[in-house]
Amino acid sequence: IRTIIGTTYRSLGNYESAEAHLQSALDLRVKAHGDTDPAALSLMSQIAGVKTSRGKGTEALAMLRRVLDLQETKL
Repeated sequence: IRTIIGTTYRSLGNYESAEAHLQSALDLRVKAHGDTDPAALSLMSQIAGVKTSRGKGTEALAMLRRVLDLQETKL
């Protein structure tokens, strides 16, 4: 549900709320399935996109690098 809410806020341009909900979804997913879970990696990528939209390019880049590192490790 948090993913859907976050995605909806993102499509409406409410990036602050989108990031908060997507982060909550990620936290729950990682707790249940670990940070190399494909859905968790997808959420990280979505959050990075939101961070970019919010002008947080440095944070977005760091998150995308983490996603790439985790994908290389897991996949």
